[in-house]
Amino acid sequence: MNVTALASRETYEEPLGDDVAAPLWTIEQWVSEKDARRQRWVKAAAILAGLAVVVALLAWFFPITDHQPELASTGGDINLAQRHPKIAELQWSNIGPKPARDGTVTIFTFSGGKRQTELGKGKITGAGPNVMPRYNGGAKIAFDTEQLGDELLACVIYFSDDNTRYPQAFLYHLEPVQNNAIELSELTSPSRYDAVCPKGQ
Repeated sequence: MNVTALASRETYEEPLGDDVAAPLWTIEQWVSEKDARRQRWVKAAAILAGLAVVVALLAWFFPITDHQPELASTGGDINLAQRHPKIAELQWSNIGPKPARDGTVTIFTFSGGKRQTELGKGKITGAGPNVMPRYNGGAKIAFDTEQLGDELLACVIYFSDDNTRYPQAFLYHLEPVQNNAIELSELTSPSRYDAVCPKGQ
């Protein structure tokens, strides 16, 4: 490119419409800066997407947790096939990352939100006395009373590997009798029910 061409390039103005014009080099500089900005945004978006994938993978392999066992109810029922004793059977799943060990449960009947009587106690078993992470465990409690009320409170205590004690309360509604059994549907346990659970169970 000769000097004349360079001079022409410097002085040439590109019409932009509405009687507006700008030097060609200014337009090229603006386009170049716009492309650079777009590339920076694309790179930033790619980096953020990569970080999101890394965070998701870390959360999957190293979940943020208190590293303690935690039981979640998977249901239960009361078997009425035999009159004496009746059997209440409760099941749980350990949704925590550590085993729940040496668990026990005490159950109480309630009617209209008022405590009626203690039905009985039982041991929670799974792999022996332990409910392993992501596995199920259960308890069978025998009792003789005929007065069941409309709710059942299960007071549970279990221990972690370091012998830390974990109490939990589960409240169930007693469904109508079907096929000689009463299904137990879990309810949200109000805090006032927790006070019923034995402290030294």
